[in-house]
Amino acid sequence: MPSIAIRQLTPHPAQMRTQYDLEALAALTLQIYERGLNAWQPILAAGNGADAGTNGQTAESLHIISGHRRQMAQLLAYALKEWAEAHPETDITVEVARTMLDTLVDSLGSLEKVIASLLVKHGEREVAYVPFEGNKKAEILSLQAANFGGETPDMLGITHSFGQAVAAGATPEEIAPQCGPVDPLRSQPSGPDQNLAGVGGAHRCRRAARGGGRRRRRSTRSKAGRPHYLHPGQSLHRR
Repeated sequence: MPSIAIRQLTPHPAQMRTQYDLEALAALTLQIYERGLNAWQPILAAGNGADAGTNGQTAESLHIISGHRRQMAQLLAYALKEWAEAHPETDITVEVARTMLDTLVDSLGSLEKVIASLLVKHGEREVAYVPFEGNKKAEILSLQAANFGGETPDMLGITHSFGQAVAAGATPEEIAPQCGPVDPLRSQPSGPDQNLAGVGGAHRCRRAARGGGRRRRRSTRSKAGRPHYLHPGQSLHRR
C-alpha cells in the first residue's frame, strides 16, 4: 500500500461535511492513538493528474474520497501522544482526548485552525492510502456514498456536494442512491417505517439534485370544519 505525507491529503472540493461532532472525533482520535489507522479501512484518495513519484508518492496533493475524519483524527492523535508523554501519570481516556480537543479549539478558535496548525507541525509524517481509480463523477459519487449516513452532514454541505456532482455530469438518478437509507431532511425512524424513509429520502435527493423544492398544498377550511387542499395554481371558489 503506498504512503504519502499527511499534509498532501486535502479535502475534496465536493466534501459534504462542514460540521463535526467533537465527541465522536475525540473517540476516533483515541482509537487511532491506541491502534493506529485500521489497515482494513484505509484513506481513499484521488490524484490530481500528477506523475507518481518514488515509493508510490506524488508530487502534488491528493483529494480525500473517504477518510477525511480519519485524517483529522490522525493529526489529533499525534497531538494526544505528545500530551501523554508530557503527562505520564495520566491514563489516556476519551475524556482526556475530548478535553485536549476542546482546549485546542478554544485556544485557536475553530477545528479548522487546529487542523491547519497540526499540519504545519506534523505534515511530513506519512500515512498509508489507497489510490482511487475513476473519473471525477465517480469520485464524487463514491465520496457521497462513503459520507452519507455516518455523521449527518448539514444541508449546505449536501447541497454543495450535489451541485459538484451535477457539474461533473451526474444525473439526479445517479446521485439519489448515494443518500442511502438516511433521510437528510428529517431523522431516521425506526420500526416498520424505516425502509419507507429510505425511499422518501431518495425522492428528496432527486429533487435536491434537480434544484427543486417540495411543493406544498395550501389549506383552507370548509364551513363544516374539514380542511380543503389547494394545489399550486388552483383558485378558491365559493360553492
